[in-house]
Amino acid sequence: MNDQTKIKVLGGLVALLVILNISMLGYMWFAPNGGRPGGPRDGRGPAGLVIKELKFDDAQQKQFEKLRDEHHGAMMKIGERERHLHDEFFKTLSDPNESSATVDSLITEILNGQKEREQITYHHLALVRQMCNPGQQKTFDNMIAKAMGENRREEGPPPPRD
Repeated sequence: MNDQTKIKVLGGLVALLVILNISMLGYMWFAPNGGRPGGPRDGRGPAGLVIKELKFDDAQQKQFEKLRDEHHGAMMKIGERERHLHDEFFKTLSDPNESSATVDSLITEILNGQKEREQITYHHLALVRQMCNPGQQKTFDNMIAKAMGENRREEGPPPPRD
């Protein structure tokens, strides 16, 4: 192969790579969600799993997404408050004159945040269950029971080996 042929082949390969790169960038820019799978309707993540398993219709999906967004916003607020409380709590370590009452107060506030998380999550799940029809409610109840069973297994000791 002479030099002219090698240059033409390499030039063609470079042109092909440039075209592939441009098309890939175009796909990433213009495809929904950057060309990546994602979002609640694609069956990924907890929200997608709920929508898929309960076979929500379009109206239920919209209602569920609204509830999910409200729940997420409330949890983010609590998380921000807890981060601030934890910062204050650990700052007390560097102050030898800090009273135990202050430390106890911060611990109580952190625990109140945990309680509030549980209450908000329970209320959220109750609203999701309410929006389900009777058949979906049975599936929902099974999903909760299964999730709780899996969580209990993780917390306990490992099963005995045979």
